[in-house]
Amino acid sequence: INNSFQSHIYIMITSLISTIFFIVSVTARLPSSSQIERAFTADGWHITDNITTTRGYRGFFVQSNYATTLDNGQPKKAYYVEGEGYDLGYLHGALSARVGDARSMCVTYVHHIIINLLDETWDEEMAAKCEGWVPGVQEKSSDGMSCEAYEMLLTFMEKWLIAGSVHSFHHEKQKFPSELIVEMEAFVEGALSEDADCGCSFDKLIYINYGIDFVMSALYSGELPHVIAREAAKDPRVPSHLVSEFQRLPASAFRGPYFCNSFAVKGAATASGEDVFMSRDFQMPTGLVYQDTAADIIFFPTDGRLPHVSSGAPGFIGRVTVMNSRGVAMGVDMLRAAPCTPDSPGMNSLLLLRHVADRALNTPDAVELVASTERGTTWLYPICDMQGDCVTIEAGRYTAPGEPFNPLQFVNSSELRNALPSEEFYATHSSDDIFDRGMYTRPIDWRFPEEYLEFNKGLYDLAGVPFNDSDDVWGKTGYVFSTFDEENEITKTALHNNFFPPMRENLPDVQLVSNNAIVPEFRTSMMSYAGNFWEITAHAAQWRYDDINARIMESYGSIDAAKAMEIASFLSPRVTPGYWTNTINESDPMSAIIEGTINVMQLSKTKGLKLASKTGYWSDAWTHITLTEYL
Repeated sequence: INNSFQSHIYIMITSLISTIFFIVSVTARLPSSSQIERAFTADGWHITDNITTTRGYRGFFVQSNYATTLDNGQPKKAYYVEGEGYDLGYLHGALSARVGDARSMCVTYVHHIIINLLDETWDEEMAAKCEGWVPGVQEKSSDGMSCEAYEMLLTFMEKWLIAGSVHSFHHEKQKFPSELIVEMEAFVEGALSEDADCGCSFDKLIYINYGIDFVMSALYSGELPHVIAREAAKDPRVPSHLVSEFQRLPASAFRGPYFCNSFAVKGAATASGEDVFMSRDFQMPTGLVYQDTAADIIFFPTDGRLPHVSSGAPGFIGRVTVMNSRGVAMGVDMLRAAPCTPDSPGMNSLLLLRHVADRALNTPDAVELVASTERGTTWLYPICDMQGDCVTIEAGRYTAPGEPFNPLQFVNSSELRNALPSEEFYATHSSDDIFDRGMYTRPIDWRFPEEYLEFNKGLYDLAGVPFNDSDDVWGKTGYVFSTFDEENEITKTALHNNFFPPMRENLPDVQLVSNNAIVPEFRTSMMSYAGNFWEITAHAAQWRYDDINARIMESYGSIDAAKAMEIASFLSPRVTPGYWTNTINESDPMSAIIEGTINVMQLSKTKGLKLASKTGYWSDAWTHITLTEYL
């Protein structure tokens, strides 16, 4: 008994010593409050609020000394939070609730981001036809939908899609890191502790972080009407005769309201010959408030994960852009392609970026983390590290190691199928060497098999679009479409995704991404019926790719941080009039809203890890965070 008792005491003491050692070691590596304040001051911020938890972890809310948001004149915002998953979430929620941003995101953003899924033209036509409709008295319809069903859709679509996302998430829960689930729960607790009426709930946090994958997987598969009908059938307020109307919702009722760009340059492309710059912009509906609530956050975990800085808004536990302390940077771009599993969307996009930022030591690490994750929605993932190892992942649903990818299975049209390469051609011009577990990983020095371009003449003929084989179109600095308006017109009415785009960047130090797959096999998976239909909402993906390429080639060898930010702003109303027109002052094109977040990351061993961000309105200034100063 004595030996057993002594053994028990020994275990307790050693466990206590280990715990104390862990806490001390973690506390020792956390930056001091004075270091945090100095770093924010150097980056142009000042601390305006802070919270220390009962566990001793700190959160800081800061405002810019120079950058303000056009519509309200308020300074730009950023956060620093530290601790384990619970602490990170609690501090994030509490600090954002104190300034009203948790409420804005949980109530206004969630509601409007769901309504933004409805196609504006379809919605306006239905609204006009149903104006003055009186329930039970008269009935008007469009595309087979009654006004009763339309009004029900507007009233309850938010509830139905949140409910569907929540059900799916809990079914998929084992695929997500537990610390991120804890962080979502703790965000809600922290927000409610400061604002009991903020409207935040775990269900809404699920929709903010996972709903985008749940909805897009269904959209790309043509299953979104069935998802809405399934959830409507569970709602006792919905008459049974309306459920079948929701099942027949036309594809034209919806849109995929996301489009993005990214580029990376290094070495000879840069002014120093040594720097690595990665830029990306995640273009998304603002839900009326994202332009005011967007904020960078420095996360400093104490549970073995890596510190990182990232972009998003309160409630985004997943992030739209990340850069960690090991110099790994990553973004996510929408890809309208068929290889999805709407019944099992898995972990993708926002939460997958956060997962990679927490763990990846370099680009190969990041690639393996994405490859080994059970994904179910198509996305593009540009990744770079400070060694200049840059790749683009064209990712679809997870497949078992060694399972082949058959792109022709997604082509619904027999006429289109006959204009595409044969199965034998795909086999002899295969990209299998860069394929693994449902995704293609293009290294920066990967070269496109140009034999596929020979099929474009037949594909253009099939679409009834004149084919021009000049270098002005297909050359290294050419434009497939001369303007974004031309692309929008041609792809919406005829060509869609049904051609093989050229890979412009054939230099070992430049990489480009818009919303197109470049790998021929994955490009083919964009040629499904649904993928082609949703291309109409891509807003000139090919033209954007070509224009970034032309600007990089024009500045090749002289790109520094300022030039990278200039190139990243190529869609500014001052540079590209007419692309963004959602202004708050009709006489000032630069008062247009930036729909999403634009980032430039400098990954340098000597100059540090720097994140520049542009949010709000095009006339707003960039903000900056030098991550290395907080470590």
